[in-house]
Amino acid sequence: SPQACLDQIEAYVRAGVTVPVLNLMPTVTDVKELGERNVAAMRELARPS
Repeated sequence: SPQACLDQIEAYVRAGVTVPVLNLMPTVTDVKELGERNVAAMRELARPS
């Protein structure tokens, strides 16, 4: 879930990671759909500034 991802990223930051990097794993073979899914996932995880 998006919240589980955020919780894990926060745990890494608390442990000293200063630049967390996400590796979005492909789950489909259609390039257009993959791009759309990646953008949607990053938007869902984005925090308002």
